[in-house]
Amino acid sequence: MSKKLKTKVVKELSSRYESIDHCFLVDYRGMKASELNKFRSYLKESKVNVNVIKNTLLKKISSKKDIQFDRFSPLMNVPIALVYSNEVDSINTAKRLISWTSKNKLPEIKGGYAEGKVISTAEVKKLSQLPSREVLLAHLAGAFKSPTTRLARGLSELMAKLPRAMNQYAAKKTS
Repeated sequence: MSKKLKTKVVKELSSRYESIDHCFLVDYRGMKASELNKFRSYLKESKVNVNVIKNTLLKKISSKKDIQFDRFSPLMNVPIALVYSNEVDSINTAKRLISWTSKNKLPEIKGGYAEGKVISTAEVKKLSQLPSREVLLAHLAGAFKSPTTRLARGLSELMAKLPRAMNQYAAKKTS
């Protein structure tokens, strides 16, 4: 590859990876091209991308743009593919990736980068077990709403008990 072409590729990839906040590294060795294409298609359904990229090129990109890829350079001792999404959060990306790897032996997850730190394979699996962002926000909204709802029910019950208590008191007075 000529130097001019490499520079152009680095610039293009830098702009692509600049806005991602999470990515996972997978070792795709041993996968046939057709399997890799099925893997890509499966992830693409959920707006998750897969890029096979040379490690040296990835290191160049990280040094040019302060993209923090250098944080997981110890994981890049084998050919890797980058699994990432600009449209989906890290939890949903991890869920989709783990869903594929639980049914298929390959690719092997090497680790990743999420929430500003390097994570191991085990942490990627833990991340995939979390509820999605939407579910967590719904739980949070329910938690905020819960005390108000309980207060309203309690006051409602008190108001319902008052006439009964008055009737019982009146019945006692007349008898």
